[in-house]
Order: sequence, then structure tokens, then C-alpha cells
Amino acid sequence: MSLYDQVPAEDPVASLIRAVARRLIDPTSGVMEEVEKAAIAAVDEPFRSDPALSAEILASTRHNVQHWVDSLIASPYTIVPPAITPPVVGIARQGLRRGGERNLWASYDAGREVLWRHWMRLSFEEAGDGSALARALDVASASLSKWISETIRELTDQIERERSALTRGTHARKFEMVTLVLDGAPIEASRASDRLGYQLQGGQIGAVLWTDAGAPDQTSLSQVADEIRQRVESRDVLTIPASSSSLWLWLGGITPSLHPADLIPEQEVPHVRVAVGSAGTGVEGFRRSHFEAVEVQRLMLQAMNMRAAAFDDVALVVLATRDENAARGFVARVLGPLAAADTEVRETLRVYIREGCSASRAAAALFSHRNTVVNRIQRAEALLPEPLRGRSVEVGAALEMNRWIGRDA
Repeated sequence: MSLYDQVPAEDPVASLIRAVARRLIDPTSGVMEEVEKAAIAAVDEPFRSDPALSAEILASTRHNVQHWVDSLIASPYTIVPPAITPPVVGIARQGLRRGGERNLWASYDAGREVLWRHWMRLSFEEAGDGSALARALDVASASLSKWISETIRELTDQIERERSALTRGTHARKFEMVTLVLDGAPIEASRASDRLGYQLQGGQIGAVLWTDAGAPDQTSLSQVADEIRQRVESRDVLTIPASSSSLWLWLGGITPSLHPADLIPEQEVPHVRVAVGSAGTGVEGFRRSHFEAVEVQRLMLQAMNMRAAAFDDVALVVLATRDENAARGFVARVLGPLAAADTEVRETLRVYIREGCSASRAAAALFSHRNTVVNRIQRAEALLPEPLRGRSVEVGAALEMNRWIGRDA
């Protein structure tokens, strides 16, 4: 279907549209980054602060813009159909479940404003034939407006079809109850436990599992969650699909001897990542462990090479990096040139400090010869702005932070 009754052959209008579309999607233009910021700024909580939800909004935005631009390049005069794909549908569904679908429609409008502003700017820059400019803008404007309105209409229809099923479903009721508990609503623990089929009294430990927002995979998330349950032999487990690409997990009835790191699967599933909170007791432990796992998830999203982590192991880094600019400044001041040195040099000094400044214990932990460790430590110390002696705590903290937010993250 064409935007116009007569579809012209290749002409200056089509050439101009294709040229602008290619520049718009070029990573060096910065347009996509600005569209993403506008889409996030247009939504309220929890979509903005929840790492999984904000990642899904960004993935949906990128997917939508790429789809529209690719369609224009392929056929400038053809109406662009909605891209009803998992990332796009997934975040729209979360809008329904969390009562924020209007926020998501606002993000579409915000993204469209930024997109069109840059489209007009680039069109004037590219227009060699002034006579083609007005028609090219007319075609692109009609295409953008119709595509977004049809996308919202189709998503709305699909969400409405799911609304009654979700409202009646056991999963929806559990999600609602978990949300109330996490929000600190005045609800009795016994009543919440009955509704959830999970005992909130006793030992609690929570985790967040997620996949790439652009390729959600609830099946793999459930498989990893089941592996974790079997590893710690917990009979009391609660799993809540929190979004199309993330899963909330709690294990109850745990013993004090359980270390949160025990929840990390021995064999990693390449596209599933795991963040674990610390152990707690009762409803408060249920809440705290979950929010700690979310903090670890936030940290891991900056360190893409990290597949799993437990709060107890990274608590210092989590706290120190809540103000990321201040954390980066601290790392730069304390480590100096060492912050950008070879990974093995920095890692050796980090382990050396963690092992009580013992070269022998560091060598054992790194499976390296002691002389190799000593040589690397000497190289690392030579790069520090000030001597290590008397400053091992600061240097150790800076190395831990750099491991997560530095150049290797």
C-alpha cells in the first residue's frame, strides 16, 4: 500500500528520503541516543528506575526506529506497518500490568518529536533540489504519523485482548501481591503468604534473572531459576516474571550457612544473567534482598562482561557507585595511570590487597607463580600516584570499583 495513489519511480524525492534516513540512523549522528533519552524521560516510575524495564523501553525504541527507517530506505512511498515484535509487545504488556500504559504512549510521542526535529534538520542539509524538499517532508511526515498511530492502535487492541485474561490469571494476582509487599503496604504476612503460596516468615534470599531486552527468553530464565532452586535444595520458592526479559526469584526456608554466591549457577547460560541479594529474615528480608539484587543488576548492566554477582561480594562497589561521576573521579585520583593499565596487572594488585597483601596467597588465588605476582605488583605500584603503603584500603576500593565501571566493564 502506498501513501499516494501514484507511486513514482526513483526520483529526487525518494533519493532525499533515503539519504536522510541513512544519516538519521548513523550512530555518529547522535540522533538515536537523543530519541532514547526522550523516551525514558517521558515515563514515570517504576519504568525509569527499574533496570529491566528501562532496558526494555530502550530496546523497543531502538527496534521501532530501526524498523521505520529501514522500511523508508527500502520503499519511501509505502506505508510502514507496525513492528509487533517481542521487545515492542513486551514493554507494552508491562505497561498494562503496572498501570502505566499511558506513560508508554507518551514515550512514543516524545520519541516522535525528537525524531521529526532531526528529520527536518537533516532534510534541509541534504536537499540539493529545493523543489523536492517540500514533497519529501510531506511523504516522511505522513509515514511517521501513520506508522506511530497504527502501532499504538494495534498494541492497544492486543493489550485489551489480554487484559481480562491477565486480570483473572493466578500470575497477575501474585504479581500484584508481591508489588504490595515490596511497596511496604500494610498487609499481614500470613495473608500475603497464603496468596503467594510462599512463606514470608523465616530465612529469605532474593535474586533477579534477566536476558537481553531485545531477545526476551522466559523459558531460559525459568530453567536457570529451577537450577538455582535445586542447587540450594529449597522447597519454598517463588518466581515472578517481572517483565518479558526478567524474572524475580525468592527462596525461603534457607539456613544461615547458605552464602548468596551459592545461588550462582555453576554452568552459565550465555544469555541469562543473575544478580543475588543478601540473606534476610521475614518480610523485611524479602524486601531488602530483592532491592539489593536490583542494585547488583544496575551495577552489572554497566559491566557487560559480568554474568553473575552477589550483593555480599560487591556491596562496597554498589554503595560507592550510586554516584557514578563521583566514583569515577575517586578511581582516577587514587589509581592514576594504573586505571588504564593491563587487566592482569590491575587484577593481580586487586587480589593481592584482598588477600591481605600476601604475594603467596595472591599467587595461589590467581594460579600463578609467586615471582610473576611480585613482578606484576611492582609494575602496578610504579603506576600509582602515591605509594601503596598505608593506602591499601583506598587502592583496593578503587580497583574493585574500576573492575565494574572502568574500561573493561
